Amino acid sequence: MQGLQEKIGYFFREQELLRMALIHPSLAGANNQRLEFLGDAVLGAIIAELLYQKYPNEQEGDLARRHAALVRGATLASVAREIGLGESLTMSAGEVQGGGRTNPTNLEDALEALVGAIYLDGGMDAARSFIMPRFSSLAQALQEPP
Repeated sequence: MQGLQEKIGYFFREQELLRMALIHPSLAGANNQRLEFLGDAVLGAIIAELLYQKYPNEQEGDLARRHAALVRGATLASVAREIGLGESLTMSAGEVQGGGRTNPTNLEDALEALVGAIYLDGGMDAARSFIMPRFSSLAQALQEPP
């Protein structure tokens, strides 16, 4: 977990939150789904803020299309791959054998859970510091609203 924290530039005070964010639902017991739920909402709010700031003259519809492009599964999985999140996931042997560490849905869910964990550990500013640099360039690449 230390390597992942170094990679993302955030060090958890409550290591249990990070551990929980990395537990795939294929394991019995507690897993990352509650953190995923929270992280989805936090990510959505911060991406909305990013777009609101970056595109001050755009209307709601264009902003909404940009938002949808940035929070869609493929984009989240791509960001998760960039930080090596799949290698840090704890999952059943069967899930690992089935390619679970590279499965886009698993990566997307884990990224949302990680965001939720960062939010609970460090608040909105910590979550913003994690999200903004990773999604600003992606937002900039959207020359026109999708």
